[in-house]
Amino acid sequence: MSVDEAGPGPGTAQLAAEIGRLGVELEKAGFDLEMAKQVQLRQREEIGNLERRIAVLEAERRELIDQVAHRDRLITAIQSSRSWRWAQGLRRRLGRR
Repeated sequence: MSVDEAGPGPGTAQLAAEIGRLGVELEKAGFDLEMAKQVQLRQREEIGNLERRIAVLEAERRELIDQVAHRDRLITAIQSSRSWRWAQGLRRRLGRR
């Protein structure tokens, strides 16, 4: 007698249960994959936002560095002027700092 003639054997129920379990695991894996894709998309968008913000902040930083350099040049020009040196010499003679 062949397996087909004997009808469903005791292993058939176990096989069906295993197939059902694997189906559930596959669905869960599909759901997890979809959630991971959504998270990855949000992270890419956030990275783009942060990169744009960094570019703006770097531009502001360069502008501030330029302003400080300009003010330093002005201070140097003032302090090296004849009238500034004369006024500072007078202050020292009068005991003021």
